[in-house]
Amino acid sequence: MQDRLLALLDPATAPSDAFSAFSDLRAIAAVVLASWPNSAEPDMPPGLELALDDFLVAREQLMTSKERARGYSNRAAFSFDAAPTPPPANAALLHLADRCLQLEPDAFRAWLADLLEHIPDRKHPRWGKTWKSQLATCSAMVRSEATRALGRRLPARTSWPDLLDSRSLLALGRRDYRAENIPQEIPSAWLDVLLGRDRAAYAQTIRALRRLTAIQLVQATETSTIREAARFLGIPSAWFVDPAKRVLPFDRLPQLRDGQDLAQALERLAQHIEKDPHPIDYHERRRRLALWHLQATDWEAIKQESGFVPRRPGKYPVTDQLLRDCASAVVWARATGSEWRLAPAMRPPLSPIGRPDPVGPEHRVVKALTARAPTQRYQQLITALAAHADTLVGIQVMGSVRDT
Repeated sequence: MQDRLLALLDPATAPSDAFSAFSDLRAIAAVVLASWPNSAEPDMPPGLELALDDFLVAREQLMTSKERARGYSNRAAFSFDAAPTPPPANAALLHLADRCLQLEPDAFRAWLADLLEHIPDRKHPRWGKTWKSQLATCSAMVRSEATRALGRRLPARTSWPDLLDSRSLLALGRRDYRAENIPQEIPSAWLDVLLGRDRAAYAQTIRALRRLTAIQLVQATETSTIREAARFLGIPSAWFVDPAKRVLPFDRLPQLRDGQDLAQALERLAQHIEKDPHPIDYHERRRRLALWHLQATDWEAIKQESGFVPRRPGKYPVTDQLLRDCASAVVWARATGSEWRLAPAMRPPLSPIGRPDPVGPEHRVVKALTARAPTQRYQQLITALAAHADTLVGIQVMGSVRDT
């Protein structure tokens, strides 16, 4: 196991693979701790088993005697995803987690289902961030199997589709466009068709309306639920409950001032899309660029081509790494028809959890890179990024490929 861990730190290992492997270990280790002693193995070295058992007994006693009276829900040291501090206990935990991760998928599934019968409910405060964020960074196999098993054993606190009106405002059935032809972020030209003169009335909710419109357009073609349409577009479920990233229900959106309701406006837009002779397969582009980001060599070439000169540090310093990440997000968003917040450069495993922060520096930099009237400093860089996005992808049209 130690050799495998060291191999993950080798420069030849892809950072995303290493990130997922360590996330797997942390998530499975949390399950082992939460289900102890049921997770112990018969052939486990006695010294390791005793070390882990002694650590957990001591921690329970400490929690009971000192912490429970004050509440321990915010005490990271007592969470299941907190590693034991004594080296022997930590070694025992990693040994068990690693053994489980080496199992074949069927055996891993059975092991996970068995242990989940002996763990606390999802609402238990000692789970920490295990199910809120840790699972999202795991490998595809662990994430898939754990999500399936958790769905049966630990139902989520909130059924987020219930928080949003599930009605489809568009007539369901056969359409002359496909779900693949709908971008996650509908373009400005489509907004003009949808809202016309009333676009200013939606200024405060334009982002939420864009998301709702994309979901509705997909839902109409697939006769699907909101959950399925949002998943197809890559829209995170958190956006339905997080006030800072909200997908608003219909009754929170203003009515069109010219007397048309939103259903009529959506139908007008759907008919406009159906007339496009060269529809773009946005779904294929999102799939193909799911882990794309600007490589260092490409970034240096773009800066050289645009003549971009870094500014001296000031009140709001912009590091080269921050600028490169934001440039990656802008290129990816243009290429896939998506919001830059969903770009791989802004999400795990290529970026820390919680980024971009709603008030963080990424918003300021992206705003400068997407401004309609950019400053002179960014003009040539914006042009170079747009050109890179246009040469990055091909657009599939009726089975053929054409340039952007």
